[in-house]
Amino acid sequence: MILALAFGEFILDLHTPLGLADWTGYFIFLLLGVFAGGLYLPYLLAGIFSALILVGYHFSPSAIKFVTNRQHNKNCLTVGQEMINRR
Repeated sequence: MILALAFGEFILDLHTPLGLADWTGYFIFLLLGVFAGGLYLPYLLAGIFSALILVGYHFSPSAIKFVTNRQHNKNCLTVGQEMINRR
């Protein structure tokens, strides 16, 4: 279920111009992974979401590539999953 919702966020990500912070949807789904259970699920989801962000970076409509924005998004997901696993 979480991956299906994340795929919907990915489709939205592909249609959103670069520079907009649409990564928060991924972060919400990462938090939902806590309730799904599993010790390594947040790591797995953070890795999948990071890959989707990178793919979305290359295929999003924009003339200017905002590398720092996408890197910040990926870093927030990584820090978020670390905070979740340290609870």
